[in-house]
Amino acid sequence: ERFKIDMPHRFKVYNYMSPTFCEHCGTLLWGLARQGLKCEECGMNVHHKCQRKVANLCGVNQKLMAEALAMIESTQQVRSSRDIEIVGRMGPVGVDQAGVTREPSGHLSITPLTPAPPLPRKEHQGISWDTPAEGRRPSLEQPEPLYATPRKEHHKFNLDNFTLHKMLGKGSFGKVFLAELKGTGQFFAVKALKK
Repeated sequence: ERFKIDMPHRFKVYNYMSPTFCEHCGTLLWGLARQGLKCEECGMNVHHKCQRKVANLCGVNQKLMAEALAMIESTQQVRSSRDIEIVGRMGPVGVDQAGVTREPSGHLSITPLTPAPPLPRKEHQGISWDTPAEGRRPSLEQPEPLYATPRKEHHKFNLDNFTLHKMLGKGSFGKVFLAELKGTGQFFAVKALKK
């Protein structure tokens, strides 16, 4: 809900004895005398040019007001998301009930899920990662891991196994080369560091 606070400040010209900053724009109140204006009620300090730009919020702690408004807004968002969730939910369905879907008419229909064929493995730079194919559902018998695990096959390569074709980049500590693994036709980026 909108609300209006209309409490004007009572500014008077003030001589500041120490460096003071404008509470509207944040810059220093400059000069030797009559540097700015100070509200007699709340003690707000502003430039002469900022006087007409300051909101009529005398006596209101703007930081506490901003926090209260943010809290009201967050509770309204939580309430609206909860209402959407309740309206969107048609009824309780257990997590362990595989293949149970709710029709728009309110009747339950049970459709068996067929297990998906095994997923192909992709190999990049000697490490194989399990990735689901797009559009397929994961198999129910073999749950997918929550994280990718590399295969245990480790190959030790040295510089003699590669053919260096081109320098891709040069940095402070070394160079990156385009290299081809001999006999396979696979290309890799090889970083050569200075020691």
